[in-house]
Amino acid sequence: MYSIEKLPNEIIYRIYDYIDVCSIINLSYTSRIFYYCRNNYNSYKINFESISKVYFDLICRIIYPENIISLKLFDNDNTPGQIKSFIKNFQINKLKRLKYLKLNIINENDLESILKHIINNRLNYLEIEYRQYFTILNQSTIFILQNILSYKTLQEVNLDMRFYQNDFIQWPQSTHIQYLTLFNSIGVLSIEVSKDKERFITTFRK
Repeated sequence: MYSIEKLPNEIIYRIYDYIDVCSIINLSYTSRIFYYCRNNYNSYKINFESISKVYFDLICRIIYPENIISLKLFDNDNTPGQIKSFIKNFQINKLKRLKYLKLNIINENDLESILKHIINNRLNYLEIEYRQYFTILNQSTIFILQNILSYKTLQEVNLDMRFYQNDFIQWPQSTHIQYLTLFNSIGVLSIEVSKDKERFITTFRK
């Protein structure tokens, strides 16, 4: 009879690619090999939408930040105070391999607290839904955001910050962004760069 303890680590890592972090945590308590692989798996995709407080605390405590490649944070009616709690309990400065970041309903203080730690990161995707629609971003937050928008790795950006916020952002002259979406109360502006980078495909929908 074949023991699960003899499974190669690579196979378990591939299994982890297709299940959520809560399932990975549950599996880790059933076998030493699953436990070992949980700590060494380096492609975590963390989605905190509607997650329980128990799993939220567990993830913040046992998942190494440098092993996370995708992160979705929410501060809505289902998860009040989640982003602020994450900032307080998680080592954001160690998110060195983050490629995908989604911040849903975030205020400026929390936005700056997170963005300032990923200045030297390799983001491919950035999505921000800003909560304080009627306040102007301060200069330090704008500067950090401008730096991130100039990343060579950044390919897709979705900003729900109202157009007057975007007016204060100095967009980089040279960018590798392929898809840009800007939201406001009237509608959604989407800009796609053609593959030859010689033209823009612009759409607006209400």
